[in-house]
Amino acid sequence: PPNAQQILRFAACAGQEFDLPLLATVLNLSPQDALAALAPSLHDELIQPVHAAASMTFRFVHDRVQQTAHALPGHPPTAAIHLTFARILLVKASPDTVDEPIFIIADHLIHGCELVTDESDRWAYARLTFRAGLKAKAALAYQAAVHYFDAGIAFLPQDVWAQDFRLAFDLHLQAAEVADLTNAEHRVLSLCDELDTRARTPMERLEVFFRRILFANHQGDLAAVMALGREALACFGIPLPPLDDAPALLAQVGHSSASLKSRHRSQFPMCSIA
Repeated sequence: PPNAQQILRFAACAGQEFDLPLLATVLNLSPQDALAALAPSLHDELIQPVHAAASMTFRFVHDRVQQTAHALPGHPPTAAIHLTFARILLVKASPDTVDEPIFIIADHLIHGCELVTDESDRWAYARLTFRAGLKAKAALAYQAAVHYFDAGIAFLPQDVWAQDFRLAFDLHLQAAEVADLTNAEHRVLSLCDELDTRARTPMERLEVFFRRILFANHQGDLAAVMALGREALACFGIPLPPLDDAPALLAQVGHSSASLKSRHRSQFPMCSIA
């Protein structure tokens, strides 16, 4: 069995608060043996039961205690421990319930990312961290969403654009959105540049234009907003005359309206993309 320091290190990888049965599973111990190994840490008041003496959930008494325990040297490396926690949690979760612990699982996967070499695992973990990013964004936790979307991109295999274009495109697009919302200017532009080189259809190009226009608007750069809007319209065969040329503008509006009315719904890019 592991010594007190090593079991405390494993517990620190589990988190500020940890479940004894899960810790025991990772250590390949019975819950009773795991609890016995934790006894010195309980005695020294480094950890404590969450609710009562008979609780199966424990917490570190302070963040710094957990951080110190996490940094303890030992084998296996902490990345491997985190990966083991993630994989056990994934086995325990059903497809219907995986969203409940998805942040915990995603955080463990991110810590263990460097050890994930199997391509099928990288695909699965890219999709899971993408889901975690969407959930964080929906909760307005934009900085956390940045963390998960960037992790999803890091998990993608090298040939992702050929194998699953839509996953790669959506991950980069969502990452650009939350980068904008967290004022990461250079990251937004870098992601949009990558998306511009990858977009295959008018609708995909329009999605990138929309992201760039929103970014320029957030920056208060109205000239860039206008220029990007003109460029986007031109891509759809709608050149916009100068704003001070009212007759030309009205003529273009009339021409565009007539053109749109004469086209079948299936001809519009946004209707032809699933």
